[in-house]
Amino acid sequence: MGAGRLPREVHFGESARHSWPGTGTAQSPNWLGAAAMPAYISVGGFTVSQPPASSALLQTGIGNLPHPTVAVGVACTTCHATSTGGKGARGYDHLSTLINSNCNSCHEAGTNLIGTLWNGATAQSAGAGDSRPYTLASVLALQRRTITTPNHFYPVDCKECHNIPTGNGYVTTGTAYATAWKFPHTTSKMSNPTTCKFCHP
Repeated sequence: MGAGRLPREVHFGESARHSWPGTGTAQSPNWLGAAAMPAYISVGGFTVSQPPASSALLQTGIGNLPHPTVAVGVACTTCHATSTGGKGARGYDHLSTLINSNCNSCHEAGTNLIGTLWNGATAQSAGAGDSRPYTLASVLALQRRTITTPNHFYPVDCKECHNIPTGNGYVTTGTAYATAWKFPHTTSKMSNPTTCKFCHP
């Protein structure tokens, strides 16, 4: 081995370290030496509180959800609450069929995975991180009927009633928000009969 060169095994070690999740783990990344975003992310694993659940429970999740493709040089804060990425996301592209059949893995009551800029809440009881949101006292269904079920149809998966947004769905208020998350009443998606009974008892 020539002078000034590191042993071969050290080169491999450095190569492994300069990628996600840095010198941490997938559950606790630290991004030390990281050069790119993760290829896959894990979602779910947060506690659904009571209410809306009858007792607090752990939300099931997905362990191999593809991370959206991000251009080189784009800061994590473009889509995340912090410069290290992770929780508080607000820009997922919804392209994976995995997430589009398991919406509640990110969007269930009590989630800490996504940001909810629409309400600015800092406490869970006020709706922080709650994209369902179970704190709504009523829901206007199809602009016709007010439904006063206070838990926003928990535990129905979001896909049974809402559109899957185009792109990252990063609209937070007004007509654009309503369009992105519209309730088109697609009965073929309402596979659980109890979903219908929330509006049609």
